[in-house]
Amino acid sequence: MQSQTLDMAKWAIGARLENKTVKDIDEALNTGKVIRTHILRPTWHFVSADDIHWMYDLSNPRLKPIYQSYAKQSGADVAFVYRAFPYLEKALLGGKHLKSRTGNSQ
Repeated sequence: MQSQTLDMAKWAIGARLENKTVKDIDEALNTGKVIRTHILRPTWHFVSADDIHWMYDLSNPRLKPIYQSYAKQSGADVAFVYRAFPYLEKALLGGKHLKSRTGNSQ
């Protein structure tokens, strides 16, 4: 599912869940049952955790060059980005998530 606003994303998620209460939707997002990611293109998508691996395998060959181009344009050191992956993985283990500077979950 794609959505530019969290409210509309929650509505789309609720339409697909067996239980449709706001509490159930928040729980799906907060526990990682539904993941917010850039899986299909550089816009936000909400994906079932059960589907994330096959979707990544399918979309990564097309998206990887796009993200590498973005990194080059922004002056990012690609080697540094790859060295940071293990630290990001460790920070996100166990269902943890990162927060934006404004304190909203990203």
